[in-house]
Amino acid sequence: MPKVSIIVPIYNVKEYMSAAVTSVINQSEKDIEIILVDDGSTDGSGRLCDQFAESDPRIQVIHKKNGGLSSARNAGVISAHANYVLFLDGDDYIHPRTVERLLEAISIAPADIVQFQYQEVEETVNLPDLAQIEIIGQSHTAQEAFSRLYEYGGVYASGCTKLIRKQLLIEIPFENIRHEDEMWCTRVFQRELTITYIPDILYGYIMRQGSIIHSQFKPSMLDILEVRKQRIEALNKLGLEELESQEIGKLFFSLLTLYRAAEYVYDDTSKVKIINCFLEYRNLIIHKAAMQGKWKLFLLAARMGKNLPFYLYYLVGKIQGR
Repeated sequence: MPKVSIIVPIYNVKEYMSAAVTSVINQSEKDIEIILVDDGSTDGSGRLCDQFAESDPRIQVIHKKNGGLSSARNAGVISAHANYVLFLDGDDYIHPRTVERLLEAISIAPADIVQFQYQEVEETVNLPDLAQIEIIGQSHTAQEAFSRLYEYGGVYASGCTKLIRKQLLIEIPFENIRHEDEMWCTRVFQRELTITYIPDILYGYIMRQGSIIHSQFKPSMLDILEVRKQRIEALNKLGLEELESQEIGKLFFSLLTLYRAAEYVYDDTSKVKIINCFLEYRNLIIHKAAMQGKWKLFLLAARMGKNLPFYLYYLVGKIQGR
């Protein structure tokens, strides 16, 4: 049995995937399984996956119809043989000692998840050398897991900055939505599990103009609203009032920004959904949302009328040329 299964979803990244796959092949720890999931690529990425498999017996290729990132990850998990799984997006890369360091962390501080860091880069560069291993903490409860998530932000919400016990991924697979990582964390962190935290930068996240975060408004962007709603419910049940207030504020911010984006592309259907979500959570937003600075103005507008904060935010954007 391999020590770790590394799952690499591949979808139309032929130009970039060689760096990703090579970073896995060249890991200092050789006892690994490499699963390339060709998610219905049409640019020749699938053929390149097969070529890599011919050169390295550790590589398994799955060819499937396009179903999105979550579908590709879940397919890889089902085929994985190791007890622990690591995810790598097909246009990013990992440190050459990633698996070695994660296994070392597990041996020192056994856990369901090992959380590490990433570095945003514009192209493939050498990630920082690794110092002597350091365990900077562990969480054992849902309250601790969510508290650390809000303390450190996006890096702790990513599915690619974690070594994860396979059984956990079988029980709670990724949902086929945008912001699938945040939804997965919302569901998983409600469990009583152990997370080990290390400070090492093991993942190179390459910023590209074609990525999801740079794309224009699409109705699927409203998926973040369901993530926020479920997070609010989870934090409320756990009695984490301060974090709940932060998340309610994030929901309000998401509603404002999504409404403006939908307005720019004349998507009236999405605008109605956004307003309905606001009405559902208006009382919570008015009384609990944690908003600072200029955002308090929009919170005041929310108290005055159901459409006012959206019209005001849109107007401010027009004035500022956004």
